[in-house]
Amino acid sequence: MSELIPVLEKKEIENIIEDVARKISEDYKDSDLVLVGVLKGAFIFLSDLSRYLSIPVQIDFIQTSSYGTETSSSGTIRLKKRTGD
Repeated sequence: MSELIPVLEKKEIENIIEDVARKISEDYKDSDLVLVGVLKGAFIFLSDLSRYLSIPVQIDFIQTSSYGTETSSSGTIRLKKRTGD
């Protein structure tokens, strides 16, 4: 396995997420906020982001697939899990 080369340090990523959360909190302070992530890749990011938000938030996920039973993409994206399911 090849070695991963960090592009950003952990603290830099944390600072960026905190800044985004601050902006979202300000922009949506008078709204009902629902964060929707695409499984499975967005799970950790949404978890980190939600910790820094200063407003109430709901989190949901969607799941998509373009592979079906094949090993290469069909080019057609299929929604496997809809929000609220």
